[in-house]
Amino acid sequence: DVIVTLSEENFFQPVYQWHQDRGLIFGCDHGGRGRDVAEFGDYFRTQRWNQGPGSDQPFLSKDIIKAKVAASISHLYERPRVWLEGFHSSGWGTSSADVTDAIFANLVAGYNLLSFHGLYYSTKGGWWEWAPPDNHFRMPYWQQIDPLMNSVERLSYLLSQGVHQCDVAVIYPVEPVIAGMEGNQSVNTAFKTGEELYDNGIDFDFIDFESLGRSVVTGKELHVSGEKYKVLVIPSMKAIRFESLQKIKEFKKAGGIVVNIGELPEATEKNGANDPEVAKLVNNIFTKSQNLIQVTNAESVVNLDLRFLEASL
Repeated sequence: DVIVTLSEENFFQPVYQWHQDRGLIFGCDHGGRGRDVAEFGDYFRTQRWNQGPGSDQPFLSKDIIKAKVAASISHLYERPRVWLEGFHSSGWGTSSADVTDAIFANLVAGYNLLSFHGLYYSTKGGWWEWAPPDNHFRMPYWQQIDPLMNSVERLSYLLSQGVHQCDVAVIYPVEPVIAGMEGNQSVNTAFKTGEELYDNGIDFDFIDFESLGRSVVTGKELHVSGEKYKVLVIPSMKAIRFESLQKIKEFKKAGGIVVNIGELPEATEKNGANDPEVAKLVNNIFTKSQNLIQVTNAESVVNLDLRFLEASL
């Protein structure tokens, strides 16, 4: 927490504010692209300091997890743009059809601002290839690209309006990784759950502990930044924030649907493990009830409980 807070105060926030003061959009494509939850200490917390959170989708990829991490940061911290860098290293043989398909699939997934990966002022006679292609004047479809770019421009504008709405929030599991408590299992569970939900037509956001903490339980929903979540998924998190447990308890008591996959929480930042107060909270939350779903793996969320979720939503 100390490292992340100092990084925010001395780097990420000043960079954000410099661009904000000048009416500019800043986005950055980092190594983990949201899949490394502990990058910079906490990827979610540090990357909210972008006007356009985002990432590259190399090789014409359509990685829903990268898209959803960036889009979720945008939704929860009210950033108007989700930046897509496309498409690193797809090759000189990339066709206009390839580019069109990849752009539209990623716009559907949550991006709403496109910049092509490279405009190379020189390729040293064509033999020097760093992350080809150059999706500009060197490509044979450049003469006919205006209608595609006009379409992307219109779609990007439309997709940056209004407030995103979905029913399901999956906790972004930084805490188990930082605590060294089966973090890889938690991350794999969270991302597999996201993929299963999306593949079955259920939209979702990842939610960080701070957004969960400031959310307001209204009716049977979690309200935050215009989002209204009816279902909260806990992805096998042995370590979790204490305030997250408190909010989960409040949400469940109000009738919200809580889905826990795999392991139950054991430790928080408050008093570590073996805390009687945490044990009491966990026992209260995870006592079997109508609106608590306990499953063993990510596939179960859809395979066993999809009909229940759909009926509830």
